[in-house]
Amino acid sequence: MALLPTSVDYSNRDFAAIRARVFVLVRQVFPAWTDDSVASFGNMLVEAFAFIGDVLNFYQDNQAGESRLLTATQRQNLIALAALVGYRPAGQTAAQVTQTFTLPASMAGSVTIPIYSVVKTGEITNAIEYQTQAEVVFASGQVSKTVLAENSVAREYAVQSSGLPDQLVALPSSPFLEGSLVVTADNGAFVWAGAINNFTESDGVDQHWIFRVDDQDRATILFGNGANGAIPTGLISFAYKTGGGRAGRVEAGKLNKVPDAYYDSLGTPALLSTTNAEASTPAVDRESNALIKLKAPPFARAQRRSVSREDYETAAMSVAGVARALCLTINELATIDENRYLLFVVPSGGGTPSALLLEQ
Repeated sequence: MALLPTSVDYSNRDFAAIRARVFVLVRQVFPAWTDDSVASFGNMLVEAFAFIGDVLNFYQDNQAGESRLLTATQRQNLIALAALVGYRPAGQTAAQVTQTFTLPASMAGSVTIPIYSVVKTGEITNAIEYQTQAEVVFASGQVSKTVLAENSVAREYAVQSSGLPDQLVALPSSPFLEGSLVVTADNGAFVWAGAINNFTESDGVDQHWIFRVDDQDRATILFGNGANGAIPTGLISFAYKTGGGRAGRVEAGKLNKVPDAYYDSLGTPALLSTTNAEASTPAVDRESNALIKLKAPPFARAQRRSVSREDYETAAMSVAGVARALCLTINELATIDENRYLLFVVPSGGGTPSALLLEQ
């Protein structure tokens, strides 16, 4: 039985009920006060108290609901409650394609397409844009090149270190793509502290950072205090990506526009065409509020070890991009060896799970 109902009956706690109850109490002291419909000062005071009581009851009930994982409705509260059991909702991922660039004929000079160049779909408005993830160079005589492109936007940000422990830096652009952040400071490169996302296993010289993502998908980066995690010095630079989600998926042949002009090394215009021979990888949106409520409680039970079938399913479901998971042992399928298990996963959006998803 639930500790708190998902809907609350306000019939005996709203303005009208409180007003009626106050008048009952008033008449026990002032029997002659019988008319509660005239615009008298006393009646105005009673209705003011009833209004205040109605508002207080409303906020108390909402605060009680927002303090529990199963009844909370605000995403920032769900994230905070999930963090109490060590669960971090998965962010959205970015779709990727193998993009082909083609010249109509070989050119005398070389043609360079810089990293993070844009290709997009053909819609006049709301075109889907991808960025190349590496530099492409057409040497003289070459007419076709392929490169990985991603539905993301590369960002850069820099702040001056305060030199103090526990520095917090909020990245200005969103939605933040997890796994894309590269952090450097004057005292070297800093790396993510790992899946536990805290400094409990970091000592004073480990150049680690952890991150928090709020309800608007904005990331805040936290550095150590010198005892658990090193303190960055000088200029701290952040290179990261934003974007992604299901809306960035494209079918084969849809990324066919090159919005920028390119020239070879001799200054001759390069009439580049482009296309994606295959559909994009199945990117997913950020974890919904409903999924947080579903996945956080069993995660608290499994934590960082898997013993039962349910633990393995919970661990698999915690991986971004997994929609469903099923674990079988010898108890369910006699062909499975003793002390072994068989884990099935269904990727978000259906289809066959990629090798990367299976490895994660």
